[in-house]
Amino acid sequence: MIQYITENINPVLIETGRDKAWRMGNTTGNFTVKSAWDLLRHIRDEREILKFIWNKGIPLRINFFLWRVWKGRVPTDDNLQIMRINVPSRYWCCEQYKQETMEHLFLTASIATKLWKHFANFAGIVVEGKRLYHLMKVWWHTQAPSKVMNIYKVIPALITWTLWKRRNSRKYGGDISLQSMISQVLQNVQFILKKKFPWIEMRGQNWEEMIRRLNANKSRLYHCIVRWDAPHEDVIKCNTDGASKGNLGISAYGYCLRNSNDDLIHAAAENIGITTNVEAEMRVILEAIRYCVNKKMRKIILESDSLLMVKIINEAWKVPWVIAQEFNELK
Repeated sequence: MIQYITENINPVLIETGRDKAWRMGNTTGNFTVKSAWDLLRHIRDEREILKFIWNKGIPLRINFFLWRVWKGRVPTDDNLQIMRINVPSRYWCCEQYKQETMEHLFLTASIATKLWKHFANFAGIVVEGKRLYHLMKVWWHTQAPSKVMNIYKVIPALITWTLWKRRNSRKYGGDISLQSMISQVLQNVQFILKKKFPWIEMRGQNWEEMIRRLNANKSRLYHCIVRWDAPHEDVIKCNTDGASKGNLGISAYGYCLRNSNDDLIHAAAENIGITTNVEAEMRVILEAIRYCVNKKMRKIILESDSLLMVKIINEAWKVPWVIAQEFNELK
């Protein structure tokens, strides 16, 4: 191995230079206190945080607002001052006359703390002693049954959105009570539950009853019979299937022909290399039809498990240009 490295990797560097210690905690290769601290506190990948922020069950405007909160891009007075926009400032969420901050607006204000506690106490989450970002992470990573976890993950977005709407309402002469904010959060929770679990009825229930019902709910199992029916006399049935491991990945297809007596007439399979599952489904149908045409089989029933190909063949959907291009190349 030493000989291979010296001959192939970088012989010039090895002959003329000296070994150098390379720090793996950062990209520069040099030791820094920040890199050591980042390794010790186990910073999570930013992509994982973004998965919690861009939640599919939440309306897009709330997702976008939560992303702005996480990035510190909400136009509170302290953030405007950082951008050198000086405006008269005060706590719009309460009666104190101090400079508005994100931390106070979304967490430390009296009404904000009460709103967080209303939902956190029953979930077993402690609000005191936490900063805003830490509290949101606690909600995202709280362990609970799957249905309840889906709700816990959206609570930070719904609470911050409701607090922001109250702040704007008070700034321009209106007001929203604590009970109204709780009702708004619950309405949004019910909206999300209706989309994720439409079979669960949650109307007119408070937070505690909602969580208890989600914990007690058990998913029902549904089944249907799927069977293969023999074709009529003098008719051949062709069943096709294509698959891709990874989509784009190693792909293969297979098909078989059977008569009205369930007898296997012909079967074929082939590995077609790296491609998509759509191309695999398309190629198997094409190859099966070619075989039937060559053998002068005219009465054929074609069965495929690809909804896309079935809709295209029945002219219910338009042919995507990618499939049309691949089909022309295969012809």
